[in-house]
Amino acid sequence: LLFMSGQGSLDPETERVMHEDDIVAQAEYTYGNILKVLHAAGAGPENLVKTIEYVTPNALERYRDVASVRAKFLRAPFPASTGLICEALLRPEMKIEVDPFAILS
Repeated sequence: LLFMSGQGSLDPETERVMHEDDIVAQAEYTYGNILKVLHAAGAGPENLVKTIEYVTPNALERYRDVASVRAKFLRAPFPASTGLICEALLRPEMKIEVDPFAILS
């Protein structure tokens, strides 16, 4: 089992939030990071079995567009996904945070 920390669009080198006002770009950055963690563990997107997406109210208008990001980065069978609305995330610029869970084989 691979339990990962919540992932956001935070650049690990600069500790800055990437793509401040764009939930879709934040989701792309975040899912890209999740795939990097999976690859480092010797796994791939097929090992991802569940995600929880925490979304701020000011990002809900474009949240449905995140489905295309999931389709771009992940593959069938797609992991189960839960979307939750939360008042705020770690940093006010963040629109989405993803809590991923994978099973390694």
